[in-house]
Amino acid sequence: MEELLEIYKRIEDLRNKGVKMKDIADKTNMPASVLSSLYSSVLPTFARSVKKGMTEEEALDYALSQVNNVSKSGIYISYSLSSSSDCLKMEPYLISASENNDYVQVTHMSAYNTTHRGIGLLNNHQNAYIIFNEREAPQLALFTIYLQLPMYDYPSMLKGLYLSLDYNWNPIARRIVFVKYSDSTSMDDFIELKGGLLTEEELTPEQKVYFEYTCRGGDYIKTCTVPSPHLNGDDLEREKKMLKL
Repeated sequence: MEELLEIYKRIEDLRNKGVKMKDIADKTNMPASVLSSLYSSVLPTFARSVKKGMTEEEALDYALSQVNNVSKSGIYISYSLSSSSDCLKMEPYLISASENNDYVQVTHMSAYNTTHRGIGLLNNHQNAYIIFNEREAPQLALFTIYLQLPMYDYPSMLKGLYLSLDYNWNPIARRIVFVKYSDSTSMDDFIELKGGLLTEEELTPEQKVYFEYTCRGGDYIKTCTVPSPHLNGDDLEREKKMLKL
């Protein structure tokens, strides 16, 4: 146990001095994702488990079993349609387990580099829901992401729907793609990333595929608040005509 904790302290000391995880991994001939998991997940979980009364062998087995747990997902880059312009919105997400593995915690960095904290809910390992409040308290403006979880382990990409409010507080739904960036659940690794809005001319070939999937006509659903003097089918038709403008 002492040797494992010493490794953790050495990594922590280097990180505090500004050394990046990738540089440490290169020096030790170890994949960055493995080293990040060791530092951010395995060793802390091992230490906590020993303190709770597990034997060192039991604690290590448990810590290793949590590395690829669905709830300890890692860092993803999301791609979706921008609400403000005809651009591909790119935003990082950090998905990890809470300290006691009671729930999934999610940190989102917007295209404008503001952060939100939310929670993730899993349903039979086939569907995932991520929920945030997009406004500062006490205001409430939920945005929810529904993701389809494929029937195999460690997917490199997830897809789903993104439901939120537009700038006029009207609900909208659009496609979203999550692409795995790293297995790390370290906040330090996450905050090094930035979101942004990408025009079609700026896209890489890979991002072009995401743009075609998320940003073309028919790839979002929107409603709007309009006067409804009759409260009948005529009002619904008027709303659809306004949305086409």
